Amino acid sequence: MADEIPHDLEFVEPARTPARQMRAKLVVPVSVVLLAIAVGVAYIAVTGREKRVVTNAASVSAPLLLDLPAIAVNLSTADERPRTLKLSLSLEASDPAAAGAVQAALPYVLDSFQTHLRELRAAELEGAAGMFRLREELMKRVNLAIAPSRVRAVLVRDIILQ
Repeated sequence: MADEIPHDLEFVEPARTPARQMRAKLVVPVSVVLLAIAVGVAYIAVTGREKRVVTNAASVSAPLLLDLPAIAVNLSTADERPRTLKLSLSLEASDPAAAGAVQAALPYVLDSFQTHLRELRAAELEGAAGMFRLREELMKRVNLAIAPSRVRAVLVRDIILQ
C-alpha cells in the first residue's frame, strides 16, 4: 500500500495572501530603484576621483628647496675623546613667503641648530629613529624662528659623525 502513489493528483499552488501578493509586486520596482542608486553612486565615485586628481595635480608646484651652509659642531661626550658632527641640510619651504622668511632669519636658524646639535650625544644620532628625531627637532626650531611661516621638511643632504 505504501508503494502505491496515486497518479491523478494535481499540483495545487498555495493560496496567496494579500501580504504575499504585495511583496511580490514590490520586488521588481524596489530592485530597479536600488540598481539605479548603485549605478549613480559608482558614476559619482569615478567622475569625482578624476576631478580630484586633476585639481590636486594643478595645485602641486615644484618644491622650494633652500640649501643651508654646512654645519660642523663638537658633540657632547662623557669621555675625553672628541666627537665631531658635520651636517649639510636643505629646507623645503611651503611657499615663497616662507623661503623669504628663512633667508631673513637664517642667522637665528643656524644659531638654534648649533645650540641643539652641541648638546647631542653620538648615541642619539644612531639609526633611523635618531635621524627622525633630529629632523623633527630641527624642523621645530626653524618653524619657531620663522613663525607664522612654515617649513614642510628638513632634508639631510650629508651627515658625517667622526
